[in-house]
Amino acid sequence: MKMDIESFDFNTLEEYISKSQHINCTKDYIFHYTGLESLINMLKTSTLWATNCEYLNDLLELKDIERLYKNIIDNATDEKFKKYIGIYKEDIHEGILKKLRKQTYIISFSRDNDSVAMWKNYGKNGIVLEFDTPTMIDTVKVDEINILDRDGAVKEISTIKRYGEAMYDDSRIISILEQSFEALTRLHEINNPEKEKEIQDNLFNVIFDTLNAAFILKKDKNFSYENEIRIAYTLKDEYVGKVEHFRARNNLITPYIVIDFNGKLPLKSITINPEQKDDMYEDGIRNLLKAYDYDIPINYSSSKVR
Repeated sequence: MKMDIESFDFNTLEEYISKSQHINCTKDYIFHYTGLESLINMLKTSTLWATNCEYLNDLLELKDIERLYKNIIDNATDEKFKKYIGIYKEDIHEGILKKLRKQTYIISFSRDNDSVAMWKNYGKNGIVLEFDTPTMIDTVKVDEINILDRDGAVKEISTIKRYGEAMYDDSRIISILEQSFEALTRLHEINNPEKEKEIQDNLFNVIFDTLNAAFILKKDKNFSYENEIRIAYTLKDEYVGKVEHFRARNNLITPYIVIDFNGKLPLKSITINPEQKDDMYEDGIRNLLKAYDYDIPINYSSSKVR
């Protein structure tokens, strides 16, 4: 790994990050596997629940980030390079990023609306909801979001928001970090204090954004079948402890926040699980949709589940 420090361009790294962190809207729709009780609540309240990211299904996510750090350090040969990584890991990773993660809430979607593996794990007796992608992303681009507080009142709050495809491959993250940390170790070669400060500031931003994205979007490659897309909301300090709800899930008390859509959800269709053959199942969904004024198609899965 060798770079020309004089012509180093941090914008190239920022472009890599942007491609990883944000959805290229090549598809108009994203999908959410869920159950009938959740559907009833969604339509009744025009809300979606975002779960605290430390309580998601992949319990190895935090350890996966630790493993990524270890791989970079173990493969490094320059002691100054290792020192920079170690300092950053201790000051930023262990401090700021872990704190932000505890304050981050995620809604998970998939690019696949009829996956056998997803039906088995998340929707065996349920449905898949098809959402309009641009409308969902618009909720992330605005400064404030509406949530329901614990008394059921609508409250407007400001959050740090991020959306993107789950990262199942380490290579992009490792490449960004390795180049950034190497550049930091060689800034003295520039012999231009003003230029050195400019590049250093931008490198710190690149590293922070990369690690923050990894904390929120990184998943073990064994979960790649999910084709997951995440919308993440990070609570600011003034709202922590004031807006969270709680539910029992997987034998744990799990915190979540309730995102209010102030009207109808951007639903486009519903797909019924492949094991469901009862006509009354479809009739019940149709009656529910009609009651809340949703005129959308109901489809059946074409998957074969044993």
